[in-house]
Amino acid sequence: MSVSKPEVANGFLAAYGRALQSHPIRTKVITSATLNFLGDTIAQLGIERKKKWDVARTVRYTIFGVIVAPIVHQWYIILSRRHPNLLWRLALDQLVFSPFITAFFLATMSLLEGKPNAIAHKLLNVFGPVFKRRLTVFPLIQFVNFKYVPLEYRAPYGSVIAFLWGIYMSVLANRK
Repeated sequence: MSVSKPEVANGFLAAYGRALQSHPIRTKVITSATLNFLGDTIAQLGIERKKKWDVARTVRYTIFGVIVAPIVHQWYIILSRRHPNLLWRLALDQLVFSPFITAFFLATMSLLEGKPNAIAHKLLNVFGPVFKRRLTVFPLIQFVNFKYVPLEYRAPYGSVIAFLWGIYMSVLANRK
C-alpha cells in the first residue's frame, strides 16, 4: 500500500501544527535555523556558484536563525495582543521592527564573523539599500501575514519568506 504525496504533506503539516502547539519556540527556532541553513547554502552554491561551500558562513546564518526566531515569536505576540488594528500592526512592523531586524542582522553577522569594527560600515553602507528593498516587498507580505495567517503560524510563515529573503541578504551581505 503506497501513501500519496498529499497524504504525506497533510501528515507533515498536522505534525508541524502539533509541534507548534506543544513547543512553539523550539519549533520556530528549528524552522528558522533550518531555512537559514538551506537559504545560505542555496545562495552560495546555486546563485553565487561558489566552487567551495563556505561552511562557516552557513553556520553563521544558521546561528542567526536560532537567535532571531524567539524575537520574532515575541514580536508577533506583542503586536497581536496590544494592537488589534491591522493597519496599526502593519505600520509598527514596518516602521519599528523592520529597521530593527535589518540592523540586527547586519550587526549580528559582523559579530559572528569576528569583525565588530565592520558593524558601522554595514550600517552606514548596506542598511539603507537593504531597508529600501524591504519596504518594496515586506508590507504586502506582512499584510497577508497579519490578515490571513493565524498567530501561531505567523513566525513560520515569516521564516519561509525569510528563507527567500535570506538568500538575497546572504548574497548582499557577502559582497566584497
